[in-house]
This record gives sequence, structure tokens and C-alpha cells, in this order.
Amino acid sequence: MATKDVEGLANLLIEAEVKMFAGLDTPVVFLQNVATNFLLGLGMHEAFRMFADCARNRYRAEPSFITMNAPLLARTLNRLGMEQPIICANINKIGFRMCGRMQAPMRSS
Repeated sequence: MATKDVEGLANLLIEAEVKMFAGLDTPVVFLQNVATNFLLGLGMHEAFRMFADCARNRYRAEPSFITMNAPLLARTLNRLGMEQPIICANINKIGFRMCGRMQAPMRSS
């Protein structure tokens, strides 16, 4: 992080996720919400593409993201060229564990 080695960071995050599933077929790899929201907040958006590329190429898995800010993440991934990404997020009427508004657009203009 201090050296801004984003690709190294993305690879470490993936390794941490898939280590417990060694030897199993893992069709989807989720980037946990702590990492997703941290990268989103820092504006290190290219790390999402690196994560996606590594998940697909190294593990033959679909890259997926857990977040508390689905509208912002969806727009960011869309700007990176990721169409219809798998996003896991809370959606509820009272906004519990949600950032952004439910009415916020998910696609960038």
C-alpha cells in the first residue's frame, strides 16, 4: 500500500479469499466489503479490474464484490468496462448497512 503496488495488493486480497477453498471448484470469488469499500473510498478503482482479471485468469472464477455502497460501486465498475458485475449488498427500506441512496442511479451516464 505504501509503495502503491495496487496489483500486488489485489493479488494478496484474492489469495486471502481463495486460500480456504484450495482444491475445490470455486466459480465465484468475492472481494469482501472491507476491501471493496476501502479501495472505493481511496479511489483505487484500477484494483477492481486487477482483481477481476486475476480471478478470471488464475482461478477461472467470476469476480464478485461485496459492498455497502452498491450505487457507487456499480457506477465505478461500469466506468471500468465491467458490465453486469456480481455485487452483493444490503438493500432495505430503512437503509440499514447501506451507504448512498436506494434511488441513486446504478449506471453512469
